[in-house]
Formats: sequence, C-alpha cells, structure tokens
Amino acid sequence: MKEIYEILNSLEKTKPNWFYNQYKGMDIYPTIKMIPLVNEINKNKVDNSIFQNRVIFVKLFKIILYLLKYTKYYLKYPINYKTVDVLIYTASLNKRIKMEGKYSDVYSDYIAKSLNDNSYSFNILERIRVEKFRFPAFYNSSLFEHWLWIAKIKSLFFSCFNLQLKREVSLMIGKLNDSLDGKFYFSKKKSIRDILYIYFISKSITKYLIKKKPKIIFEISYYGYVGLALTYAARSLGIKVVDIQHGVQGLYHPAYGAWQNSPAIGWNCLPNSFFVWSESEISAMQSIYKSSNGAHKTVKYGNTFILNFLNKRSFYNKISEKILTLAKSRGYNIVGLITLDNDVNLKEIIMQTIKNTSDEIFWLIRPHHSSSIQQIEVINLQVENTRITNYNILNSWEMPLYSVLQVCSIHITAFSSVVIEAEYFGVISIITEEIGRIYYEKLINAKNAFYADTAEKMLTIIANLKFDNSKKYNDIVTENSACLIKHCEKIILSELTS
Repeated sequence: MKEIYEILNSLEKTKPNWFYNQYKGMDIYPTIKMIPLVNEINKNKVDNSIFQNRVIFVKLFKIILYLLKYTKYYLKYPINYKTVDVLIYTASLNKRIKMEGKYSDVYSDYIAKSLNDNSYSFNILERIRVEKFRFPAFYNSSLFEHWLWIAKIKSLFFSCFNLQLKREVSLMIGKLNDSLDGKFYFSKKKSIRDILYIYFISKSITKYLIKKKPKIIFEISYYGYVGLALTYAARSLGIKVVDIQHGVQGLYHPAYGAWQNSPAIGWNCLPNSFFVWSESEISAMQSIYKSSNGAHKTVKYGNTFILNFLNKRSFYNKISEKILTLAKSRGYNIVGLITLDNDVNLKEIIMQTIKNTSDEIFWLIRPHHSSSIQQIEVINLQVENTRITNYNILNSWEMPLYSVLQVCSIHITAFSSVVIEAEYFGVISIITEEIGRIYYEKLINAKNAFYADTAEKMLTIIANLKFDNSKKYNDIVTENSACLIKHCEKIILSELTS
C-alpha cells in the first residue's frame, strides 16, 4: 500500500490534464481514488457492492424488491425538514456504546451537548444497525436509505449510457493503472457506478440541505459514499463541512493522505476542515493539503472519547470489573485484547497465538464495529472448533474500548487505530500487517508497539514482555490530549462563528 501511495504521489505532482476532470461540477479524481483504496485497506474486494458480481438487471430487480418490501417500515420515519444551525452526520459507529440503557455515539454526542449548552439547534443523522433486516444499516428518522437505493438504481442504469463519463473515466483509469503497473487495479465499470452513485445521492441531499439550512455539518466520517455525497452537496451550497477524526490518519490513509496537488479552491468532495487528535496528524495533513491554499485546513481538537471516559469513569469501571471477574473465573490474571478488521475468519497467526498462550493470557476478541451478528457467529464457531477456551468475544458496543484497555496487558491487531489509544493506557500493541507497520512506524521505533507477521515472532515478543499485575487498572496518560479536551467545545463554537 505504501508503494501505491508513492506512485500516486509522484503522478499527482505532475498535474496531468485529466487530474481535475469533473462530472457535472463534481470532482472525479477523489471518488475514483478513495473508494477502492479504502475498501482494499478494509480487506474487501474492489467492488464491495451488496450485489457483487451479478448481472445488472438482476441487481436492479433485487433493489426494487428491497424497496417494495420495506417501504412500510421506512415510511414510519418521515424526514424532518425543520431548519437547524448544525447537522451531525455519523456513520463510523466505532465509538458507539451502550450507556444508561441506550446506544450512544461518543463523538456526535459530545458535539450535540456542546451545541445544546450554547442554544444551537441541530439534528444527528446517524447510521444504525437493525439486525432483523437482511440489509441492517439505515439512517434514523428519515428516508435516507430509500434515497440511497434509488441512487443505486440510477447509477446502474445511467452507467450503461453515459458515454461522456465513460470516455473521461476510461482515460483516468487507464493512466492510473498504467502508472501502478499491476500493483493495484482500478475498475472502470465500478468507478463509473461509484461516481454516478455519489452524484445521485448528492442531488437528493442537496434538496434536503436547502430545506434544513444548516450553517455547518460535522461528519464522522466523511469518506463513504454518503459522506462524499453529503460533502459535495454541502460545499456546492456554501455550507462548511468539518470531519472529526475517529481513527488513524496520515500520509498513507486513502481518505487523508496523498492529496499532493489539490485545486486552488480545494477538492469539492473533501471537507473544509479536519479536526484531529494531536500534533502528529496536524503535521502530516498540513504537508498533504498545502497546495490547496487553505481550502482544506487542520485543527487540533483532541480525542473526545478520552473526555467521556474521564467524566464517566464509574460507568467504565463497572464494565472493567466484569471483565476482570470473567478472566479470574477462568483462572487468568492477564487479559489481552485482539481487535479485528472486518474479515469473517480469524487469521492463523491469531489462532496460533491464542492457542499457545492458553496457560497465561485470557484473550478478549473485539470484532470490527461493522461486523454483523452472523460474522461474529462464524468467528465464534471457528475458535470453538479448535477447542480453545482462553477467549471471549466482545460485543464492542456493550464493552466500551476504554473499559477493556484499562485492564488489559497486551493488544494485537492488523492495523486498527486502537494501537494509538492503547498507548494512552501504556498497553503494548503487536501489529500483524504491513499497512499497520507503516501507520505506526513511530510507535514501533519507540518500542511502544511491535510488528510480527508470523505466530513465531508474535510468541517471541509476548514471551519477552513483562506484565505488571501490581495495579488493578492501567493509568491513562493524557499529556497528548488533556490540554486539548478542555477546549473542544470552544473549537466547535469557533467553527460556527468563523
């Protein structure tokens, strides 16, 4: 992945003629580059459509059936067109937890509280999960999901007939694939559908925004199909868009890195501002967006999940106690955390590590927040079939990350941003994939994280670690963020008034 970005960087610096092409005013290049690369990092196929590898008319038929089947359900949630000062869009779900009997997204809730305390009106547009449906994600209190499926139908239909877009995209894809020389493949058909899909979603959202009249939109996060469409629609109307950091960023992230030659007015599918956790993201992203002459700016904002943790410590401690009790009931004093990407199966390196530490470590397996109940069941069966017993699979929404981190001694992941947050608690992370090694190179060099691509290397690292069980809870180190979290509310309000 690093090599791919370096090739793209060198290509972008040359400012090729096709680089700034637009489709009806919407910048094409960001959508072509970002969507497939994000999917690649998340270990999906390049075409991550629900109806992958099906004939176009079969896709259309299934989409129409879906719309008809669930129309009654969605009509229960009419769109609220009441005007507001602020819209908060959240689709990441990675900081969504169950607190006081209801599910809550920590980042969007903090913004909402800041706005409410200062008498600003707002709506939260949140992607949530309803497991009884085959397609479990939808947008609360709106017909947004219908808009998405209608946009899907239009994109499939118009992708067959839009000759001008085909010519432009064919040129761009050809140049990109020639430059990459087989190291990564951009699909022409998929790119055309993506561009049209994002464009048609943006048309519906534009009508929505005209009626809502928000001054600013906060996004967590911006780089999915809806996020890109929302960003483009808002910027077309002159509405400011702010992205809130929810995970790792930097030079080699598809959504945040390698924008070497932005237009002078910036890319119109990218937010105006990026609120980031720390100075490391500031320095990386300032160098990335310097060509945009301030059209894209970074603001040091901090991680508000830390603030939530510190303010509601008793809530998190109760869950930590449950974890410790569970581990001790199995005969373990050492707790380890394994955070997964959205693969369905556990990799062999993880299986071997759990198996070979059965005398010492009780492992908590934390599936990706986008994993379905069915995927989690597959993982559970996979481990059960090996007769491994020193593990428990967490419900990530009911077992908040910081409750786990304050009682665990070691963390294993492919590339999750939990590596950064584990460092807050002094927890060593072991990274298993190359992209993770690139992301966390500074932490690895500082010996706050390690890289292991085989079970043998992993077990050697674990054997050399000295686990300290003298404290019940790990101390949280907030030097990097304590000065920031005091000012988060002021930063939010300053964006509203600037």
